[in-house]
Amino acid sequence: MNKSSCLSTTTRRNFCALALASIGIGAISKQIFAAPSGWKPTQKPKLIFGALSDTHIRTAWDGKSRYWRFPLKYFKSALEYFKASNIDAVVHCGDFAHRGMAASMQFHAETWQEVFGNSNTPEKLFVSGNHDIIGGIYNNFAGGIFPNANEYNAHVFGVDTAKKWEKIWGEKYNPIWHKVVGGYHFIGQHWGADGSQYNESDMVAFLNKHSNDPWMHPNSKPFFIVRHVAPGSLLSKAINKHPNAITLFGHAHGSAANWNMARLHRGNAVIEVPSCEPRGTGGLAGTLPFSKVKIEGELAAGSPRCAYVIKVYDNFILVERGEFSNGKGSLGPDWIFPLKEGLQKSFSVETRKTAIGSPQFARGSKPAFTVKEDKLQITIPCANGNKNSRVYAYEATISAIGIATKLLKCVFAEGLNLAIGSEPNKGVTSLDIPLTELPARKNLTLAVQPVSSLGTKGKPITLRINKV
Repeated sequence: MNKSSCLSTTTRRNFCALALASIGIGAISKQIFAAPSGWKPTQKPKLIFGALSDTHIRTAWDGKSRYWRFPLKYFKSALEYFKASNIDAVVHCGDFAHRGMAASMQFHAETWQEVFGNSNTPEKLFVSGNHDIIGGIYNNFAGGIFPNANEYNAHVFGVDTAKKWEKIWGEKYNPIWHKVVGGYHFIGQHWGADGSQYNESDMVAFLNKHSNDPWMHPNSKPFFIVRHVAPGSLLSKAINKHPNAITLFGHAHGSAANWNMARLHRGNAVIEVPSCEPRGTGGLAGTLPFSKVKIEGELAAGSPRCAYVIKVYDNFILVERGEFSNGKGSLGPDWIFPLKEGLQKSFSVETRKTAIGSPQFARGSKPAFTVKEDKLQITIPCANGNKNSRVYAYEATISAIGIATKLLKCVFAEGLNLAIGSEPNKGVTSLDIPLTELPARKNLTLAVQPVSSLGTKGKPITLRINKV
């Protein structure tokens, strides 16, 4: 699943050549964020782990049996992908159980055993999320099924959580745990047992207690913090003291197609872990930093089920992005985070924008339009002219001679959240504009630009629109 990429122009190729030096090739140091086309590491990774979140399996209405509308096949596909990648560990950032039923957690454990058997490997780096602990109270789901207190306590995961966790997963439940895998340290924090989000002061106290340990030294190799949600201000201040820390979290049901999933959060390196839930997830905010208007077409973007395989080397970290809606597929170039010059630079938006380049239309591409009832329907060909930079959205501008104001629209690219090659309609995107919004002229000019998830833009294609 290693569909790697590089910068496509001569300048971008030069950038990649320089950037490879920072991961052990050549003598020049430069940052890189996406793997060059066809490039594979020559060294063996020190650690490989899978990462997914928000699998949200739900029981049937009896609170005990499997619910066919929430199948485990996507979770199983992700685990099989991990196994094929020879992972050492699996991170799950919480929300196993959609309605907080212990049976839903048990279904995960059974699927785990189907793939990995009863061995102690790979290492489980799991934390609970809000749905695991308090999902049963949402819409009184558990209370409606189990009015008897004893039955309620027996079936709700948020009651006697530690006991249920140990029975299901075969390991002790600690609110904050510390595990070492392949010489790399992981710190996990479960959702608050009292139903509250977190007591961040507990994690801060843990970090302070170990602050003089060699593995937390700023010049040491990275260590990982696993939680369900992004760190708040209190915890972020504590993590700031440890520039070699990377936080993994889920909760927001993001899509791994979005390069903003790996970023700096309150000054710290984070990798937001995507959702792999049965219903899929749009993972789209409706607006992005590059867009001055609301982005339309969210449903056409697709509902993915995603996961990462993360490979840790001596001098860089590589992230593969998998998608499992239609079998196994790749969401695009592997991400690379060089370690030599620090995570803060490697995860910066400037570094990421340099690496992503800009999506482009293939030579000869043209938009088209039809008028149907009271709408102008624009058809946009897939901007697949730069294989290294996947299109995330399109900005469409309609202008008229003599009118200063231009109409700006933005639409998500068809199937952007799905694996490359599985986009519906070969990625052709449609945009409907009410005729009443068009400039009051007969002769109009349409310009369409492809945009990446980081806001970098390719060259526009244009079309004259007459007789509207």
